Amino acid sequence: MHLDDERVQRLLHGELLAPALAVAGAHLAECSDCRSRLAVLEAEERMVFAALKRLDHPARPVAVAAVIAQAGRSAIHWRRWAAAMVLAVGMASAAYAIPGSPFRKWIDGARPTAPPQPAPVVIPPEPAGTGGIAVAPGVRLVIGFLQANSGSRAVIRLIEGSEVVVRAPTGAATYTSDVGRLVIDNRPGSAEFEIGIPRAAAHVEIRVAGKTRFLKEGSRSSGAGPFIVSLAQP
Repeated sequence: MHLDDERVQRLLHGELLAPALAVAGAHLAECSDCRSRLAVLEAEERMVFAALKRLDHPARPVAVAAVIAQAGRSAIHWRRWAAAMVLAVGMASAAYAIPGSPFRKWIDGARPTAPPQPAPVVIPPEPAGTGGIAVAPGVRLVIGFLQANSGSRAVIRLIEGSEVVVRAPTGAATYTSDVGRLVIDNRPGSAEFEIGIPRAAAHVEIRVAGKTRFLKEGSRSSGAGPFIVSLAQP
């Protein structure tokens, strides 16, 4: 396959880049037809430049032998550049593979890092064998234990949060809540109820069999507890 007209023109005017110039030069070295075409074009341009020399300086003539020689030199330079790049990549890979290499630390430090993800919020589950209820205290909340049982008690603590939380062993009671009221139908027998009351609660009262045993009203409370309230008959 011969060189097309465009490539011959660009070769004549020195417009081919190194890789294309190397290919064209190798072809000219073996193809007499393309060398003849290039020589004819070169002669025609010389005639044109001679006619125009009064208007401008003539262009530098292009010799076929010089083009072939330049193509060979360009091909050598291109191969040397490619070999240098392959060698550099190989040396970089070897340096990165060495344990403790500063080059590895530099490359790893230059990599973009993902933004830190927030730690997941873990909500601890209720202990096995316990149940309970959580209600908003509102303006006023009365917690009523229906039964007075000897050996049972309520452990009360002031907590951070917005809800009153009651926990007890599974089966120790059933719960019914309404506006401003939480009824605990506690079963006969010994059981311990844990009650957390928000510090910000305005009014929380605990009654056992209709009698008040604990009252938190506004900020009036000594410490965070625990406050122990017996559920036995007084």
